[in-house]
Amino acid sequence: MKTFKFIAALCGVAAFVCSCEKEDSKTNDEGKEPVPVKVASITLSATELKLAPEEEAVLTATFAPEDADLSSVVWASSAETVATVSPEGKVKAVAEGEATVSVTAGDVKAECKVVVVEKKAAATGWAVGDYYEVGNVKGVVVWVDESKEHGKIISLDEKVDIWATGGYNTGAKSEEDGKGNTDKVKDINAELSAFPAFKWCVAHGEGWYFPAIMEVYYFLNAKETVNSTLEAHNGTKISDFYWSSTEGEEDETAALYGYLKSDGTATSYSDFKDDPIDGPLSVRAMYKF
Repeated sequence: MKTFKFIAALCGVAAFVCSCEKEDSKTNDEGKEPVPVKVASITLSATELKLAPEEEAVLTATFAPEDADLSSVVWASSAETVATVSPEGKVKAVAEGEATVSVTAGDVKAECKVVVVEKKAAATGWAVGDYYEVGNVKGVVVWVDESKEHGKIISLDEKVDIWATGGYNTGAKSEEDGKGNTDKVKDINAELSAFPAFKWCVAHGEGWYFPAIMEVYYFLNAKETVNSTLEAHNGTKISDFYWSSTEGEEDETAALYGYLKSDGTATSYSDFKDDPIDGPLSVRAMYKF
């Protein structure tokens, strides 16, 4: 009888414990906090900023969906020596160069390119003959668009070289788009081992290319202005004869080169890519900003 009573008592305790556990589980289920809504996309008010040192700008981030949890939002700059950003998205330019400001929420990110330039260029725009130095990109401005915010520069250096090691037909026929010509040749020979002039231009870094004939005219026609800047920044002054990336229209073994006529205006002629009969021809690299 005692044993039975003891077992019965234990069963009663077990039943009580089980009942409590069930009640607790039910309370937890009913009192569970809602799952946070993840950020699906971020849109910034600008994807590129151009500032002078000490200038500020505010980036506004729009998150979707509207009820997304923003507790994990983080603002950051890839180069705080160039530009910084506050937790509220306020960007401050520090020194000349380029930086990427980003805002992330979980695994979602949006970015804005920040270009910090000298105050003159930021305030009045670029002009032919200006010295350009943004990050690791250095050169002299030889062309600007109507906004004066974008343009093209040539490298501070140059090289005498051949266009190609043979009379290859590349299809690089554009007279205005050197970047397109360069890409066509890279499609044929990715390492550009057979195209020394192209290889030298591209070796200057990302964005650099071999200019087309009309782009060669830009710096030939502004020779005096450009040379003044080149000299001031220890660059090699412009001479008179330059290869272009434009292939000959009728003869695939030839390419166009630009030169200055006696009246000081630029014109073009064609010569053999691998062995120009008019003598050594120079090459300049170009970059579009």
